[in-house]
Amino acid sequence: METINLNIFNKILNIRAEVQNELDDVYHTFSYFLSDVNVDKADINIIIEKNNENEYRIVYDDKISACAKVNLYPKLCDIIKRTIILKTSLFCFHAAAVEKNGKAFIFVSTGNSGKSTLCTSLILNDYKLLSDDTCWLDIDTGIIHPYPLAIGTRYKTLDVLPALRDIVIQTTFPGKLIIPILNDWVASPCKEFVYFLWDLDLKSSKFNIETVENDELAYNLLAHSFSFKYCNKKKEAFEKLIYTINKSKCYSLKGHNLSLLPQLLKELS
Repeated sequence: METINLNIFNKILNIRAEVQNELDDVYHTFSYFLSDVNVDKADINIIIEKNNENEYRIVYDDKISACAKVNLYPKLCDIIKRTIILKTSLFCFHAAAVEKNGKAFIFVSTGNSGKSTLCTSLILNDYKLLSDDTCWLDIDTGIIHPYPLAIGTRYKTLDVLPALRDIVIQTTFPGKLIIPILNDWVASPCKEFVYFLWDLDLKSSKFNIETVENDELAYNLLAHSFSFKYCNKKKEAFEKLIYTINKSKCYSLKGHNLSLLPQLLKELS
């Protein structure tokens, strides 16, 4: 079987499949976390079994995930995220984040809201990447850890950011491209944040920004959390989250003209 080893937040994942091309998308997506560690030390084992074309069974963490008639790549990315949630105490939520001068700028929003395009635009303006989609916050230490997967993008994004045309990679997922991550794009862990409740607004040529109360931020983080439902001590986790975000500023941000965003972030800093 073909094998990929990943080291994510000091958890070793061993992923095995019968055919290499079934793992190519995962290899490119998680390239920052590739590891040559001895597989005997794996904390998480994921085995991909193929029954016939586009029919898979994934066995992970002593569980079986039925995957008949689905695209393997997004399903496998989701299972990797889920296993990390179950193996760590990190608070995981749906957001994009970049860093500059030791400060993280976190954009909390739903899917298909332009977070990846936003992140890529800022990287091209000398910001570092924490994540374009999934953020991992240690609520015990207040540190957000980088999770720099290859950035998912689409052909329409290349019209906005044509400099990406020479580096994108086609995936097996129809219409989905990824931008490989260079090591010098990646941020260091951060403890100082500015949060934005991000709303893509194509009708506005400028950004509309307003201050948001920390309670509203907390509700949004819970609403966008992937991991809170798995917490054994939810009250304790919530209190730690509140303590962490009380040190941060939060704004609502609506607009779409990304050329204006670097200057806006500079002013807020």
